[in-house]
Amino acid sequence: MKFKIIFLSFNILIIFSFLMIFLLPAFMLGGDYALQFWQSSWWIALIFIVILAFINILYFFNRKILGYLETENWIDLKTLLEQKIFQQNSSRKMYIRMYISTCIATSSINDLILLENRFRKDNPKALNEWA
Repeated sequence: MKFKIIFLSFNILIIFSFLMIFLLPAFMLGGDYALQFWQSSWWIALIFIVILAFINILYFFNRKILGYLETENWIDLKTLLEQKIFQQNSSRKMYIRMYISTCIATSSINDLILLENRFRKDNPKALNEWA
């Protein structure tokens, strides 16, 4: 719930900022100047839309992980990360760092050894980074 509130608050903040920038010229200087401002500054709207879309996409792709972190459900988080790392062959640093932390939190030393063996076999250069 906390991540949802933070996510929703950030969306509201971005939308409010966008409205302030685009509606302020109409209220302060009149419609003629506002129209000129909007025609010459359309790229600002594009930037706001891209930022909002990026934040929303990040949240929706990671909402399951965020939910497990929020509820401190380490077992399900570890299972999800195992699936992403071992079955889907994802080697994103975020997944690996969380997996290592989750294994330490759940005292799953054997799973860390499996991760080490995977790096030793598939990517020996990364083993030095994660050791």
